Amino acid sequence: MSNPTPPPSRPDAAAESTPYAPPDRPGTVLAGCIMSWVGAAFGGVIAIALIFASGDPDFQDQLNITSEGAASLRLIAIFIVLWCLLVAGLAVQVFRRKRWAAIALAVMAGIFTIFTVVNMVSSGTPSGLVGVAYAVAAVVLLFNGSRTWYAAR
Repeated sequence: MSNPTPPPSRPDAAAESTPYAPPDRPGTVLAGCIMSWVGAAFGGVIAIALIFASGDPDFQDQLNITSEGAASLRLIAIFIVLWCLLVAGLAVQVFRRKRWAAIALAVMAGIFTIFTVVNMVSSGTPSGLVGVAYAVAAVVLLFNGSRTWYAAR
């Protein structure tokens, strides 16, 4: 009994006949998403701690702020929690191959960098340098070598 289909003439001919499979997620995208999730969790936990601590009179005395200042601090901390939730949600969308989410994360990292640099210049301390480097590294990882992965759907 003979084989009804002849063997492929080229070794890669069998691969051409298989259905198209999108490329695997680049490791850089995975690393950028993980960094975004970790950064969002860290920022969110710190902000939640500030929300609870800002109501403590001893904490207010240590910072030398009034109750109005504590209310402002609480409002800023609530904004940071919402910001961190948005970062985490956008990182999930990047993980699901949504290029618009990667662009949105890059814009958010840019805004974070601007506010942090302004704060560092006005306070005269390099306290936010690690956070800026972290945000920039995460964005670079999201875009580095991932154009074909985002394009394949």
